[in-house]
Amino acid sequence: MAVHYTKMTIITRRDKFPVLTNALLDLNIEGMTATEVTGNGTENGQIQYVGSDGRVEILLIPKIYVELVTTASKVSLILKTILPLLQTGIVGDGKIFLENIEGEIYRISSGEKAGEDEEFNEESEEFVMSAAAKPMTKITIITRKEKMKELRKELVAIGVSGMTVTNVEGCGRQHGVTKFVEGISRHTGLLPKIKVEIVVCSVPVQDVIDTAQKVLGTGSMGDGKIFTSPIAHAIRVRTGETDDAAI
Repeated sequence: MAVHYTKMTIITRRDKFPVLTNALLDLNIEGMTATEVTGNGTENGQIQYVGSDGRVEILLIPKIYVELVTTASKVSLILKTILPLLQTGIVGDGKIFLENIEGEIYRISSGEKAGEDEEFNEESEEFVMSAAAKPMTKITIITRKEKMKELRKELVAIGVSGMTVTNVEGCGRQHGVTKFVEGISRHTGLLPKIKVEIVVCSVPVQDVIDTAQKVLGTGSMGDGKIFTSPIAHAIRVRTGETDDAAI
């Protein structure tokens, strides 16, 4: 029998992190991963004023990015608990994305499987099992950091309304680079990159891929990779709108 899990990604205001984590711990969520990221959604960045006549435009706003994997039967309870805590009624409350997973989870320390979802009920889990009106796709782009500004500009031009950006390190086929410092060879296995995550519904996936390839392609190793995966559901934190209305 397949085990049903849900991967939940919560992107919200940084100042909401303490109340969010406390609520999740109260629900006995065993583990989560949190990362400081930048991004924009409906607000499409913000303007900050400096002094009496200076203006600084911030295109990507600091956010907190929380990931957790839970049994599917707990999804509704988690959402009902955390949504009121994260809602301020102001643009920028963030989004929640759900991805269905069927498989196994193992604990590294012992090698044992995590507990199965014995209480899973297909009829009761509306967030997990009811089909979204339109398919949604997450597109993950990992590429050079210096390409971010141009990539964002071109993605906005084709109608992409939101993205999350994370500073990461990684390597692909080049397995890092070798640099010479004062005549001494030094190998760096992991290179600075950015990871850009986008969820689209009305914007065609292929348009995003074509745009990214046009902006990022140099023909050299290190241009990066693009991954796509289905999103089961999306929730706009501020309004509670779901799926295509939340994108």
